[in-house]
Amino acid sequence: MDMILSALPYGLLIGVLSIGVYISYKIMNIPDLTVDGSFAFGAVVNGIFCLYGHPVLGLFAGLLAGAIAGMLTGVIHTQLGVSAILSGVLVQTGLISVNVMIPLIPAFEAATSKSTSFAIVQRFGGDTIFFEMARFFGLKGADATKVMSIFVLIAIIVVVIAVLLLFFSTQLGLSIRATGNNEEMVKASSINTKANKVIAFSIANGIVGFAGSLYVQYLHSYSEGIGLGMLVTALASIIIGETLFGSRRLFAGFTIVVAGSLIYRVIYAFAIRNGGANGIKLFSSVIVVAFIAFSVIRKKLKEKKEKSNS
Repeated sequence: MDMILSALPYGLLIGVLSIGVYISYKIMNIPDLTVDGSFAFGAVVNGIFCLYGHPVLGLFAGLLAGAIAGMLTGVIHTQLGVSAILSGVLVQTGLISVNVMIPLIPAFEAATSKSTSFAIVQRFGGDTIFFEMARFFGLKGADATKVMSIFVLIAIIVVVIAVLLLFFSTQLGLSIRATGNNEEMVKASSINTKANKVIAFSIANGIVGFAGSLYVQYLHSYSEGIGLGMLVTALASIIIGETLFGSRRLFAGFTIVVAGSLIYRVIYAFAIRNGGANGIKLFSSVIVVAFIAFSVIRKKLKEKKEKSNS
């Protein structure tokens, strides 16, 4: 039970990340490899705001940072004719250097009062939204803050899903969904599909950067490799959710992704407790392959059953 409770906040954090990846991967049907970079970019930018005591502004700054990264990927893909995969790789690779250089600016070093190296985990003394909410409700202690963090993350996920549902029900949102479903048909309707892709990339990576901001505030620390493997983690959550609960309409899709994230994190925590952390990246990849294989086998069995009935 303790393992599940400890895994819950991390699962919710991954849920926010997975919602962003869901937009590009499922709604737009475009593989976006910007995610690892935009997650770390949002985390680093947010960390600076937290150091100066502005955790709420830090969340929006992280969201904006991720959106800028996604916009760059979209522009490279649509305007320069580079494939979506290569565009994401180019932006992600560039962000590796950017994410290392940002903490070296004088303002950041002045706030930390020391030279910052991403080679090790750095803890900052800035405030976070979780501490602020705990203080607001008069809660004290690490356990109380952890419980408050869970409620805050649930509320944030509800708001994010509600905003996305409202957006994707607008004319622009429906146009973006149509672009992902059938781009050629949308082009025939004289709709600018390139602009739709750039907007979709921006929204998706904006949420990813927002997730990075929340992640750093919850951990109260950051490291050089904070974004590594986040794309695989999000894909694992999406695949687990859809394999267990099925692929459905937009609202159910977002909800299923969060459920998949929680299940993934519980499995992840169980693997760490029993096998250590050394092979956890390999474990994540194996989980993705296993659930994909399970989904394919189930689909083939269903098709075979339908043929035998007919």
